[in-house]
Amino acid sequence: MEARTGLDFVHLTEDQVDQLCAAAQMMAKDWHWDPQAEGNKDFGLGNILKSYCTPTASNRQITIRDGAAYYIKVSGVTDRPILPKDRQPFAEPRSELTFAKNPNNIRVGDCLLEVAVGGRCFLNYSCASAVYERTKQERQSDPDMNRWPFYIYANNLSLHYGKNWFDRPLHYADVIAAFTRQHPNTPVTMSGNDDIAGAVQWSHSYIAVTRTFGEFVRKTIDKLPVA
Repeated sequence: MEARTGLDFVHLTEDQVDQLCAAAQMMAKDWHWDPQAEGNKDFGLGNILKSYCTPTASNRQITIRDGAAYYIKVSGVTDRPILPKDRQPFAEPRSELTFAKNPNNIRVGDCLLEVAVGGRCFLNYSCASAVYERTKQERQSDPDMNRWPFYIYANNLSLHYGKNWFDRPLHYADVIAAFTRQHPNTPVTMSGNDDIAGAVQWSHSYIAVTRTFGEFVRKTIDKLPVA
């Protein structure tokens, strides 16, 4: 237990380990590194961990990759809303986020700000992986997979908030109001709008937002105390 309390990351899955090993192998090849002759070498795996792995709730030293884009990720639907009264945590270290259409402009390392249909508040923020698509068999056997056939594995970067967001929900209308007071000349969305309610209620899978707004949301969540 004592060793685990010092960990900065949690929940390393097999494919995440594969990504770390592949990165090390690629760098060794590029650098013509001979481990027997040269010993250990720093490949910067700490930075790779920040991109591919999930930080613990107490690890607030989180960085998003340079050039990352920010998106609102809409979760829930009108007939299955996500409401604070239901007290559903969003604290899985690695979650599966689904999309109706191929989100082919979302790149590995982009930041996804998850919001609730019904609750109208932020649930967490996460770091995106590659996009995957359901098989024909999966789509035929599951109506939800057929409706949302594309998915991304996302590393939850806000475990401290997602586990009890319902006790202190960040309503996006309030966050947007605070943002526009501080940044009156900067829009919320990349299309130039200062409101996301319509797109959320229409269950758009995701909405591109400005980097300034995305960072504002992320920092607002990061400032919340670890429960």
